[in-house]
Amino acid sequence: MQKPKQRILLISLFALLVVGGALFSAVPHTYADSSEPISVATIEDFFYGIEDFFYGDDGYDTMDFYGGVLGGWAWDTITEAIGDEIEEAVAAGIDYLSDRAGIMLVAMFVGLFKLLVELIILPLVVPIVSMMLLLGLGMQNYLVNNAFTDNIWGLLLAVANGIYLLALFIASIAIISRINTGVYNLKKFLGGFITAVALSNLSLLMVRAMISLADLITNIFYQLYASLQVGTMTIVEARVSLIQFLVGLVRQVIDPLGDEFWDPSIRDFTSSLKAIAQVIILCVVLWLIIKLSLVLLERIGRLFISAITAPLVFALGLLPNFSKLTSQWWENTLKWLLVLPATMGVIVLSIWAFHSAGITSANDARHLSNHINPMVIADELRGGTPDDEVVTDALFVLVGLMGLWAAGHTNKALNLGSALAGHVETPMKAIQTGQGLARKGADLVTGKAGPVKLAKDTFTGKNALGKGLGVVGTGFARQAKAGSFGKRIQKSAIGGTFGEAWRQRQTRGPLGMIFNPKGRGAKMDADIKQKTNERALGLDTTEHQNITGKLDDVASDKHGGKSWSDLTQEEQKTLTDSNKSIDGLAKRQKDLSRTMAWRGREAFKEERM
Repeated sequence: MQKPKQRILLISLFALLVVGGALFSAVPHTYADSSEPISVATIEDFFYGIEDFFYGDDGYDTMDFYGGVLGGWAWDTITEAIGDEIEEAVAAGIDYLSDRAGIMLVAMFVGLFKLLVELIILPLVVPIVSMMLLLGLGMQNYLVNNAFTDNIWGLLLAVANGIYLLALFIASIAIISRINTGVYNLKKFLGGFITAVALSNLSLLMVRAMISLADLITNIFYQLYASLQVGTMTIVEARVSLIQFLVGLVRQVIDPLGDEFWDPSIRDFTSSLKAIAQVIILCVVLWLIIKLSLVLLERIGRLFISAITAPLVFALGLLPNFSKLTSQWWENTLKWLLVLPATMGVIVLSIWAFHSAGITSANDARHLSNHINPMVIADELRGGTPDDEVVTDALFVLVGLMGLWAAGHTNKALNLGSALAGHVETPMKAIQTGQGLARKGADLVTGKAGPVKLAKDTFTGKNALGKGLGVVGTGFARQAKAGSFGKRIQKSAIGGTFGEAWRQRQTRGPLGMIFNPKGRGAKMDADIKQKTNERALGLDTTEHQNITGKLDDVASDKHGGKSWSDLTQEEQKTLTDSNKSIDGLAKRQKDLSRTMAWRGREAFKEERM
């Protein structure tokens, strides 16, 4: 199960979505909603009025008249009043423009959000999730009851029977040869042998019988679901209705995202905000249904694998190293059988919560978001709907969604790992998994993966196939090094890259421990082993340096040093004698090691006697 902190966080997010959204919608939330914008026509009329004040329609200069009569005092008063009007108009215009700039920025994000919904979520994700749900609930026994399962199981049973014949043959030889195996061990082997043979040959029948028992328990919950509906239903009709209800949750109705944010004359963004909230709720429902569907799909695969591999599991269980396989097979098979009944029980409880909120059919399920959408809740509160009714419905819907979340974790409740559902354990993991799938799809299209990459790597010799064909790499490198042209070709061009060649060069320098720690470590181990052998052979440092120096001189022939023919006879004789003495000491050390090992074994045998 999820940690308590994660459950509290999920509940808090839903509560914040409902309560906070309703409060946010109940008050004016933008400048455009709370004030009248100043249009261009209004500003033009204002300045035309100023012009009419100074210059009349008859062409008489009223400014000169008022200036002559009232003098400076009148002029100051008029210009001060006009300045205040202009200042207020400009300030209001700046506020409005800044508010519209913020709204336009939101409009850009809404446009991207709309593109994501119309190109990915609705046409791709929703149909795929619906198909996964139909497979998980409607075809839960398809693989185990299919004809090809009998064929695969029969082949593996033949292999298991061969193992049984071999074991029986060995046991018969032991009995005939009177090998001291003990009567108790023989009886124990025969008992386990007969049991394993019987279980292997009846394994497929047993798995199908246990699946039928699990289906019988599941039908009880289908009957409970039928009791929630109006009228009578058979088990098959109840299962079809339940699947349609869950598919209706996946196919949520999403209002079209409009272009209100781009229109300066529109000040009401309720419809777009409502659509955005619907998409968010749809994403939450999709995540819950994906987790549930993956658990059910993995159950189908696990039971199929358990059914076809049962003969080999029981056969290998006779061996000491594989004795735990049988118990693990029983435990995992029984738990995965119980996943469907447990999941169905939690789903029925969730549907009961949805029914309590007034969601009773598949069509109602498509409008589930209306019960927890902040915009809709705000409209209902403004319209006079009782507060307790609105809050109760929203809480029941949240309980139903939490039930679907718990249904997707029934495998964890049974201490079962899920290789599929683990990829969508949290919304963040689900997003990362989606990004990974999208990236792999893009690589397949662009040639970074798939057949195109295989052909490219084969031609360039970057994979084993290309190297095996001798295109480039190991085989080509050997031929290049063996030929005279090998010296003129860079190492990076005959089996590696420039970076690899540079790294290999660095392994011989002081940075070798960083670039090739394994190789440096191996060299250090070799040096320690060499010094240990020198001490065991009785060589002192001077003798070792003399021999090593002569060997270095011989080995440095290709670098322009002395060759064997350049050495004097005394040097050659000394070097030969030294090599012989080293070989003799090595043989004596080897004989001594064998003698000590033989004495150790004999002493151990005497202690056991």
